[in-house]
Amino acid sequence: MQVLKPQLREAILNAAEHHFHRSGFEAVPMRRIADEVGISVSALYKYFASKKALFAAIAEPFVRETRSRATALFAEEHNVLEARVADLAAQHLTQLIRADPRRFVIVVGRSAGTRYAGFARELVDHLAAHLRKSVPQERLADGFMLRVFAENFVAALLRIAERADRDDASVEHDVLALVRYHLGGVARFE
Repeated sequence: MQVLKPQLREAILNAAEHHFHRSGFEAVPMRRIADEVGISVSALYKYFASKKALFAAIAEPFVRETRSRATALFAEEHNVLEARVADLAAQHLTQLIRADPRRFVIVVGRSAGTRYAGFARELVDHLAAHLRKSVPQERLADGFMLRVFAENFVAALLRIAERADRDDASVEHDVLALVRYHLGGVARFE
């Protein structure tokens, strides 16, 4: 019986994260990951039963942390006009992206074909529901535009996270600008 090595498992995860970040889940064959690590595909399957299991090992900790942060952020009742709310939201989102920008990109933007493919939609749903509490129903009765606003916000966060790998210093500035822009637009509906 072969003894699994923690260092090799970590190398597999690092290689997979790199390739999933670059190309997305569906475009990365297990052979590419195995070749980068210097093992056979059959050896790779001893560590991860499937490509989906490998993706889950990368994605699951990020998803748990993001759900926890989103719940904390959206649980706060507030007036969307308050500057402190923009700062607080930007701080939460900046921490989320800075904590692991690659996994943010992988899970939110490159998870098609996995059980995490709906995670971006989950974030949009949370944000749209939160906006629904902040905007008078008569202003945006059917909620369609609130969903569009939420989709655009999550898409912008993804773009910021994509850039974060190259330019970490701008994450805080970019997120704060996005949040202020977004909240300023929502405030116009009050």
